[in-house]
Amino acid sequence: MIEGRTDEEKRFTEEQIIAVLREHEAGPKAGDLARKHGVSVATLYNWKATYGGMDVSDAKHLKALEDENAKLKKLLGWKAWRHTTRRSCRDSIFISSHLETRSP
Repeated sequence: MIEGRTDEEKRFTEEQIIAVLREHEAGPKAGDLARKHGVSVATLYNWKATYGGMDVSDAKHLKALEDENAKLKKLLGWKAWRHTTRRSCRDSIFISSHLETRSP
């Protein structure tokens, strides 16, 4: 298990992930390495797909970009919801006023 990490912690830092991947490049089998660090073999291969060939600064930059992208998506979703809600309210007010002006 990686130094400074308790069993209760569920996430690895980018530095820890890259250290595990470098250890994997040195030769041990994925199953042995996964068991040693308390993760699944699938997790190792997902890490390799995401962080393979990166150094720590690249990984931190990737994480910062992913966080910024998530914030922007949330903001865009909020604006789209607000636009849709306003449009829906406007349409229902128009329909209500239109029905009230018609007499049977």
